[in-house]
Amino acid sequence: MLSFKTIMEAFENQESHGLTLLYDQDFYYLRPELVKYLDEVFDYEDISNDEKVLLTRVRQIQKKKHYYLPSTNEFDEFKLAVDFLYTLDKKDYDYLNGMVHDHGSFKHFKEGCMHLGIYETWLIYKEEKLISFLIDWCEDKGISYL
Repeated sequence: MLSFKTIMEAFENQESHGLTLLYDQDFYYLRPELVKYLDEVFDYEDISNDEKVLLTRVRQIQKKKHYYLPSTNEFDEFKLAVDFLYTLDKKDYDYLNGMVHDHGSFKHFKEGCMHLGIYETWLIYKEEKLISFLIDWCEDKGISYL
């Protein structure tokens, strides 16, 4: 049985647009540049031997019961930041609201949270939502965890 901490670490360590498979208690991560090699025949000269071995293993796994970890894009931090605003008092909400919707907003949002002294509150909120997101994913897939 997997530890929930292992599932969280695998999710948090994957890159956007990468692919992480769970098979038989192990995670296999393909960086975004390797994902294209799964479905099509490409000249493998531009990848390392380790990556060739990994691709071969992942192709074998795809024929068996496996799970794809949700991508980091599925855990929408922008929406989460907007939802977080509604937990704040009006003064803090007003201060951060514009930062969430401006270009480069996430950096400004985090800086704003630090300025208001609520960055730790934001991190706790975000972690609670991530835990809930991953628990739902595990339950949907019938994956047991500790």
